Amino acid sequence: MGSPFPRRRFWVSTRLQRPFVIMALGHVALFAVITAATLFLPLMDAPAGGTTPKAWMLFYLNHRFWPAAAVGLVFVALHAAFVSHRVAGPLLRMRRALREAASGEEPRPVQLRDNDYLHPEAEALNDLLEVLREHRTDPVDVLRAAQEELEEGRRALEAGDREAVARCIASIGSRRTLLSALAEDVEEAGRAEPTESVSR
Repeated sequence: MGSPFPRRRFWVSTRLQRPFVIMALGHVALFAVITAATLFLPLMDAPAGGTTPKAWMLFYLNHRFWPAAAVGLVFVALHAAFVSHRVAGPLLRMRRALREAASGEEPRPVQLRDNDYLHPEAEALNDLLEVLREHRTDPVDVLRAAQEELEEGRRALEAGDREAVARCIASIGSRRTLLSALAEDVEEAGRAEPTESVSR
């Protein structure tokens, strides 16, 4: 399902990515505060400008810890944006496909990059969209396609090709819901036809 076109922007949805980045920064900030409290509180009784070991340690930590914490926050923010776009991008694509289907258009299959998340969900959505597309096709075409698959399965069975038989069975099974709905429509049409004849 990978797409050959790389995503050009890492920030694709503020509504989806901003909470993720804020949460990641909050975790890092909390860790920095706890670490700072552990390191600095025991040294706070050192006299300012003194030359005691505690004063030197406090001076050293102030000049080393806070710059490192700031660099860490920037790195985490960039990494959170990079990771969140691998979730936000697929969600936007799936939402677009659902809106196309809801508006009566023929939805395009959802294609994700290889390093995106939500591949199983996108595949399940594509299966659903395929069923919707089949429902919009001519019933004669549906029956013809099922008949061709049955014929292909028969030839594979005669040739002893078990893998081809399994593929045909799986393909026909995926159309089971559509064929059942089509059979119900035909049955309802058959029941309605005598009623119309009597009314005439």
